[in-house]
Amino acid sequence: MRIIKVSDKAVGEMLGKSIYSSSCKLLLSKNTVLKDNHIKSLDKNNINYIYIDDDMSHDIELETYVDESLVMEAVSSLKEIFNDTGFINGHKSASSMIPMDDYNHVEKIVQSMVREVYSNPKMLYNMIELMGTDMYTYTHSVNVAVLSILTAKSLGLDKKTVEKIGIGALLHDIGKSRIDNELINKPGKYSTDEYETMKEHSKHGYDMVRSDTVISPITKQIIYFHHERLDGSGYPEGLQGNQIPVYVRLVTICDMFDAMISDRSYRTKMSVYEALEVLNAESVYNIDPSILSSFIENIAVYTVGSSVQLTDGRVGIVVKNNKAYPTRPVVRIVDLETKKPIEEVDLMTNLTSFIDGEYEI
Repeated sequence: MRIIKVSDKAVGEMLGKSIYSSSCKLLLSKNTVLKDNHIKSLDKNNINYIYIDDDMSHDIELETYVDESLVMEAVSSLKEIFNDTGFINGHKSASSMIPMDDYNHVEKIVQSMVREVYSNPKMLYNMIELMGTDMYTYTHSVNVAVLSILTAKSLGLDKKTVEKIGIGALLHDIGKSRIDNELINKPGKYSTDEYETMKEHSKHGYDMVRSDTVISPITKQIIYFHHERLDGSGYPEGLQGNQIPVYVRLVTICDMFDAMISDRSYRTKMSVYEALEVLNAESVYNIDPSILSSFIENIAVYTVGSSVQLTDGRVGIVVKNNKAYPTRPVVRIVDLETKKPIEEVDLMTNLTSFIDGEYEI
């Protein structure tokens, strides 16, 4: 499998991974040969990237920490909570708290995520595009949950604490259910007033869980404080340094990272490498550098199936990551004219070759 951008060039290609609609229903199944109407459907559903299976990449397997069926279940669960606590026909719903059935479902999902993460200790996190940009609020929260579980595990925290952090990460943006969808999904930048309204989501989220004795204080603090920064420039309380709990600082890094590498209606995503550079710069004042180190050790800088160009001009597809050195994966070099593989280069042993950047084959 390899990743390509959705365009007319994709007609005739075969899907390597199934695609899901905004209702979490199967939109196009794996092995579908793409036609013009499929491309239009993908565009309509705001899906910008897909995995295809072709002669260059048919034996490249993308391993993931969490099975996509569990990802879909998590997305569906978040949508249910938003429906139960958010706007109905333009009016806020009567429920101001997360229904207990919904919370219990989230708890079970996170426990399953933790089990799957702990069963795959040698993998790196690969960013996967499964749904459209209009599903960002939900898919972002799921990605942040998986990243937070990974980072918490690397920090050596006990499983029960990791689960509570995972629940907080999955629910960290739940307060957005109390903000009108038109503002949430607005293309382009927010006005000053709109930004102030959006900032209220952390308080809304905390209000939804603060009096629930079943929900852990760890989860509640993540929901309330995930936009705080070490230099005091964050919100809602302007906390500084050690005033911000370690597990909140952890989720903050995961939240920032996934926001940067995600496609949005009003901007294109950063590469993983660019996002990590931004986080390294932020670690001087705003985020915890020791937690960032544990975070980075789990990240695939170049996603398996992505296309890259080497410094010597050769182009290829990332086949496998080296966990100890994530910037030096195994790359399958291809002939751009024939679209056929030439050789595989392990950048761990070919020390004079480097990846220059991403490349669209």
